[in-house]
Amino acid sequence: MITTTTNNNRITRFAKQLLLVLAVVLLSNFSAMAQSFRTVTFSGSSADFNASEKITATGSAIDYYITFDATNLYLGAFNTSGNFGGTDNFTVYIDSDPNSTPTGGVGTTAGQSYNGVTGTLPFSANYNVHAEQGYQEARSFGSSWAATISGVTYSTGSNWREVKIPLSSIGTPDALYLTMWMGYSGGFFANAPGANIAASGNPTIVNYFGGI
Repeated sequence: MITTTTNNNRITRFAKQLLLVLAVVLLSNFSAMAQSFRTVTFSGSSADFNASEKITATGSAIDYYITFDATNLYLGAFNTSGNFGGTDNFTVYIDSDPNSTPTGGVGTTAGQSYNGVTGTLPFSANYNVHAEQGYQEARSFGSSWAATISGVTYSTGSNWREVKIPLSSIGTPDALYLTMWMGYSGGFFANAPGANIAASGNPTIVNYFGGI
């Protein structure tokens, strides 16, 4: 049985390592900003996050945000020039057991199909989270993306998508790889970190946050 002390030590180790994970971006022309360690309360506003937590996708009117505390990962996507369509989706993929060869770990590089969009991933993902305005789900990968996971909290509206992912729901990882985007039926708005992606049902995603 894992003791409270062991859990606390693991959380502390995770927090230190995730600070490095979020600060190191495997994209040569992307300048990562410091990430904070704090709890976020969702209200449907980008003000839920701090300015230092913002990642502006190149060529897109979408601002992404990411931060965490000892028990949760917080992510947001906000349209800065208008509204999303109701089925425009915020999609997140996580590799919770990152390998030094990103595609060599346990998991899959094939995304789950949402609204005709799949995506070939830059790492072997173990979890995904999908948030439209009126429909949300989170899944884990076994031999397929069939299994769903619980505990994820969503806040969605006309120009925002926010998700809170309990670390316990993704295996309480010591480190991770992560990529996210806003998609629409048959295409993409933008990937974070990165730039707009050509409208395609299955584009190759190359940009991600990562570190071990």
